[in-house]
Amino acid sequence: MKADYKNWMPRGMVMGTGVGTIAFLVLYLIFGVSSIIPEGNAKRVIGIALLILTVVFCVVTIWMYLMYRAFSYNGKRQKSKQRILFGCYAMVLAIIGDYLLGYGTLGTTSDPDAYMGISWNVAPDWRYAVSSILGFLCAAMFAYAATELMRVMENEYNLKDSKLYKLFKVANWGGILYFAFIHIGICILPVVFNAGMEATGDIETSVGMTIRVLKSELIPLLAGFVVCDLFVTIGWVGMVLKRMLPVKKWMIICCPIFGVIFGNLLNLISEGLDSGTESLGWLMLYLVCALSLTDKKRSIKGAE
Repeated sequence: MKADYKNWMPRGMVMGTGVGTIAFLVLYLIFGVSSIIPEGNAKRVIGIALLILTVVFCVVTIWMYLMYRAFSYNGKRQKSKQRILFGCYAMVLAIIGDYLLGYGTLGTTSDPDAYMGISWNVAPDWRYAVSSILGFLCAAMFAYAATELMRVMENEYNLKDSKLYKLFKVANWGGILYFAFIHIGICILPVVFNAGMEATGDIETSVGMTIRVLKSELIPLLAGFVVCDLFVTIGWVGMVLKRMLPVKKWMIICCPIFGVIFGNLLNLISEGLDSGTESLGWLMLYLVCALSLTDKKRSIKGAE
């Protein structure tokens, strides 16, 4: 008879702080970023407070989960699941960083006086600093999860020689660098715009400065998108459709490119809502892998 040990870190506490993280993130987007509260000191203070609470709850959730994992008695497969789930935690940080970077900074407008038909907004620089830090944390946690996922795919599912898997693997290794680079690289652009507005007060000049910097970053940004998002989507969809993994076929949508498509639909509701949906696609992919690839009761045949 196998002993049923209880984990001293209750699962409900871990889930509770996780829900708290999501709740504070939503409140931050509503009251700290959106136009519900007029710009001013009050909005700035509320935004900073809610963002701090979001980050604190996120860190506490990760810490509590690590404690829960440390006192788990569920065996090797459970440990693999827990390690792969770090990819999901990494993407939560990426999503927060994405919205700090992209939401409320610019958007299309029908104002005839708007330069290039776009509303250019000056957002506080601290948002971009925090986004860059979260990008680095995301990359480190993602590397931990990707290493375990590649091990499981090669050892448990014998995919080492598959061309689709190799494409998938290249995308994941590329993502370790890309997730840090994209937050820093893109964060530079609005900071340059802010500096231009502070120095000249002229939108056209500030936009010209920003575009000049963008041109120097455009090739690595596009290369990163192709290598990471496109390659991982091709590899994932191919492996699922060819029944190389114990995953239902409809789960091909759990990948970055479908996340981007979903984001474009959200933009119909409010511009900027697509900021974190690419990372959401990665989160869903790693969640599916953690739940399906480490379940000894699932088989490739049973997933059909």
